[in-house]
Amino acid sequence: MNLKSRVPLLGGLFVLLATAIAYFRTLNPTVPFWDAGEFIAVSKILGIPHPPGTPFYVLIGRIFTMLPWGTAAQQVNGLSLVSGTLTVVLTYFVTLRLARRAFGPEREPWQEWASIAGGICAALMLAFSDNFWENSVEAEVYQMMSLAQILVFWLGLRWWEAHDRKPTVGPLLLATYLMWLSVGLHLGVGVMGAPLLVLVAFVDW
Repeated sequence: MNLKSRVPLLGGLFVLLATAIAYFRTLNPTVPFWDAGEFIAVSKILGIPHPPGTPFYVLIGRIFTMLPWGTAAQQVNGLSLVSGTLTVVLTYFVTLRLARRAFGPEREPWQEWASIAGGICAALMLAFSDNFWENSVEAEVYQMMSLAQILVFWLGLRWWEAHDRKPTVGPLLLATYLMWLSVGLHLGVGVMGAPLLVLVAFVDW
């Protein structure tokens, strides 16, 4: 792997470290306000939160409470930290793919650098926006929802790229499965179905 191929990965590593360090330094050490206390409690006891319920979130939260680190509050808050950080990193790689596709397969060096810079800028703007940062350091369902949404979008792009070489439905099936699985997380993931259908119609046109 030469330096040219490493640069995009180094950009992703920079985004990962910058986001993870900032979130870890500002992670809530105890129970924040609003619904966070409820999510921490139900994750600890495998309970049932307020309607419509979030069984998938509770199961993952329960796994985090088994980690040999910190209090139950810190552990479940850490679930949002991990989800938020992964969302930011995937945002970088999705933006990078879109920028490269916009420039075309034959790119000038400055276009590749512009794509990387655009990906870093987009990812860090998301990471340090007020609401996203706040939800990344407390126990809430929104960061896992954001992670599922960007995963669905990324799978759509993977399908698009694979379709250009050889038609396949694998990434679309995985994206559909992820959306249905996320019914037990947050119904907001289902809104990704509409842009996914538009993408399929656009590519297959």
